[in-house]
Amino acid sequence: MARGTFNGPIDATFLPRRHWQLNEPLSFQSDEIERDEINFLRKHCDYVSSNGTITAKAGTVTDLASIPRLAWTFVAPFEVARAAVLHDVLCVTCGEKLDYVTDFEFEELRLLTDKIFRLAMESSEPEIPSWKIKVCYYAVRLFGTRAIKGTVRKQMDIEVLRERNRVKREHQEEHKNNTDSWHNEGGQHH
Repeated sequence: MARGTFNGPIDATFLPRRHWQLNEPLSFQSDEIERDEINFLRKHCDYVSSNGTITAKAGTVTDLASIPRLAWTFVAPFEVARAAVLHDVLCVTCGEKLDYVTDFEFEELRLLTDKIFRLAMESSEPEIPSWKIKVCYYAVRLFGTRAIKGTVRKQMDIEVLRERNRVKREHQEEHKNNTDSWHNEGGQHH
């Protein structure tokens, strides 16, 4: 049973080793996110609209779902991918706010982050079996704080990946331009 709606499928590019970068924004909206929850999110997040739509911007880097490979037999990351992308974005905010909010606000933000993850999984197409939703939801409830505290460090790693990708694209473009120039001057491939 859908509890909300996404703006569409994920459009992302694989970044070696285990990350993906969104090519297009990914949004989710649910009427089950209460007005006070929306206001609380908006206080801490710049990617939540007044109607509660949560948007992961193009360029967002994610690992989809941090599910150990051994568990993929039961729940594969691609099954919960859209919900996991939104959860990642919200967890980054939790990590960034860790030093600036009270413990109570941190726990409220974390609880709301996990609620949105659950609602997004319940809204996925194709439908995710309820037992998988429960396994994923309770995993983030149990291990989320530890993961969030590592999010800031992980985010720094992601920034390094983005820069490496940017440099690689520039190098490829430069190589292509040099090759095109060589061909235009009468060069040949051997």
